[in-house]
Amino acid sequence: MAINILAPWYLLAQNQAYPPVTCNYSTPSNTPINNVTGNHPIFIRKAAAESVVLLKNTNNTLPLRVGVGLKVAVIGSDSRGHAAPVFQGSYTQGTIFEGWGSGSVDMNYVEAPLESITRAFGEDKVTSSQDDFNLNAARSVAGLADVAIVCVNVNSGQEHNTIDGNMGDRNNLTLWHNGDNLIYAVAAVNRRTVVVLHVTGQILMPWIDHPNVSAVLLAGMPGQETGPSLVDVLTGVTNPSGKLVYTIAKNERDYPARVTYTGTPIVQIDYYEKLNVDYRYFDNNSIA
Repeated sequence: MAINILAPWYLLAQNQAYPPVTCNYSTPSNTPINNVTGNHPIFIRKAAAESVVLLKNTNNTLPLRVGVGLKVAVIGSDSRGHAAPVFQGSYTQGTIFEGWGSGSVDMNYVEAPLESITRAFGEDKVTSSQDDFNLNAARSVAGLADVAIVCVNVNSGQEHNTIDGNMGDRNNLTLWHNGDNLIYAVAAVNRRTVVVLHVTGQILMPWIDHPNVSAVLLAGMPGQETGPSLVDVLTGVTNPSGKLVYTIAKNERDYPARVTYTGTPIVQIDYYEKLNVDYRYFDNNSIA
């Protein structure tokens, strides 16, 4: 084992004028930022846009035309940004672009949807309401717009961190931050309501058949180019060609399992479904 560890050390001359280590994960806020991204943002933006799943688009809502004076309302705290640099797992408000845990990273910047949408359509054409619980404000802004974009989210990660009462795994399948009520409030006053989902898995969508919810985009966890990639899809620059990697049930009772809230110290879970996992379960039980 010692040879395996030391061999690359000497091979790479780490004992001779090797650059000093500047990263200390235990104190990330004191770590200097070395921007080595190069042209990575271009590929991040492209991958994020092409990965968007178009769940609904009626009445030719999308794509939105730029430069024709379209008045756009952007609703929800998930539309706004974070102060740079952005440390993973440290936020409970603002747009969600990744989960938290060992697979997440700190960002030099995150360009949020509101910033990108404003740049695309013009400051004089974009209004916003970012208080998820002030439904009157959301309705007021949305009612005066040609199209209303509602950004909502849920997040999850490893259990070492608790965010918004969720210790790692989510507590349920509902949207965070009053998301369902926010969508209903906006859809009540705007017939071109576009819902943008930044989510880490299945959610309940009781509003999916609302006639005024005319488009739904599942953007997942798009990374630092979340805003620009969303605008690319909204305006038709990029075709949202992503596919769902899980089945979204119309009703919670349609899922074969339920969230377990009790049991210590380890919950025993028995798997009886054999191969009838996810879409196979739905097909086998004729659940549409």
